[in-house]
Amino acid sequence: MLPLIPFVAGIAVGVAAIRFYKNEDVHQEWEKVKKRLCASTDSARKKLRDGTVEGLSRIEQSSARLREKLDDDAQPSKVSARKSVKKTSAQRKSRKA
Repeated sequence: MLPLIPFVAGIAVGVAAIRFYKNEDVHQEWEKVKKRLCASTDSARKKLRDGTVEGLSRIEQSSARLREKLDDDAQPSKVSARKSVKKTSAQRKSRKA
């Protein structure tokens, strides 16, 4: 007797699902739900893209500022680095001789 209960329940649910699927009002409601979901995902996608573009532009601006700062700091040190390189190369020459 117990194995028949799930079988009968499955038949009842199947019949209800078929009637539900064949109903025109249900199809119209599903179309409305699909449109709302598409609209919400499109707006979320647009917001996400805008946020990503804004974040990347901020990173680009920040790196450009840091690059300028490093270039300004590096210019005087290049001269001193060249002098130190010349000294070391001169010292190497004197060691060989």
